[in-house]
Amino acid sequence: MSKGHLSYSDRLAIENMLDEGHTIKEIGIDIKRDSSVIVREINKHNSLVFPGTYNKQHPCLKYHSCNVKDFNCFKTCKNAEFKPCPKLSV
Repeated sequence: MSKGHLSYSDRLAIENMLDEGHTIKEIGIDIKRDSSVIVREINKHNSLVFPGTYNKQHPCLKYHSCNVKDFNCFKTCKNAEFKPCPKLSV
């Protein structure tokens, strides 16, 4: 297994392989790193991206029963609930 920091190409490989549905173990074997390094990298750079609302249903599941109905309320509301991303439940 390789030591040191992950290179940019390693990070791109992790991202692409996750998008393709590969497991953490498969990614580790491919880039010759331990699976714990891959998991730490994913957790370190994990970010929440809010979905667009143009011509779509409001992303907050509580929108219709909520008293505050602002266009961007889901970005700041502490009670907002979102449909979980199916890619994260793998």
